[in-house]
Amino acid sequence: MVHLAIVDDDEKSRQALCDFVSRYEEEFKEKLKVTTFADGADIAEEFKAEYDIIILDIQMHCMDGLRAAELIRKADSDVIILFITNMAQYAIKGYAVKAMNYLLKPVSYFAFSQELHKAVIQIKGRKTAYFSMRIKNGMMRLNVEEIQYIESKKHEIIVHTSDNSFSTRDSMKNAEKLLSEYKFVRCNNSFLVNLRFVEGVVQNNVIVGGDELQISRSRKKSFMDALADYV
Repeated sequence: MVHLAIVDDDEKSRQALCDFVSRYEEEFKEKLKVTTFADGADIAEEFKAEYDIIILDIQMHCMDGLRAAELIRKADSDVIILFITNMAQYAIKGYAVKAMNYLLKPVSYFAFSQELHKAVIQIKGRKTAYFSMRIKNGMMRLNVEEIQYIESKKHEIIVHTSDNSFSTRDSMKNAEKLLSEYKFVRCNNSFLVNLRFVEGVVQNNVIVGGDELQISRSRKKSFMDALADYV
């Protein structure tokens, strides 16, 4: 189910948008999950990357929509953002945070439904898989195809991408269960490898993203078989 967030500091405007969503659901035979927020700070601070579409009013009292979008983008590069504004020049700044489009106030149902439908179609057309993890100040959602390998240390796992590493309290067993269908295979008890990033195997080490990870004796056959099948 597509998860939609509506962020507007005006209660009547929020309700009007929720009414538009209900009308859209009936007209297009869709079912959406809707969460509302009364300010940009409410969604952006301790942001949880669990939304597919976010509709943001640009002008709000505590934290405006542009600033909220900047914070949201740091945790979620794929969520679709639609701005609502009464001044078109504000919306131009939305391109810096990769907003899909903007709606001018007063928002008509027709304009709203057309933009929402475009966003819903785009979400449904995506084949991207995501790995969600809790971090210190909220949630992080990573594209599975960007994860090179996952490392287990004590009671945490460390997710390595080409640009960064993120730690969370979780088990390797759980990560393996979630990612096995995406060609992730353990080379030993401490490393879960994305086979698409394997650059080579040298003796008992697999090279992943420039890092050498040991292949344990007990897992060598199953790992090499999985790698051969993938290649």
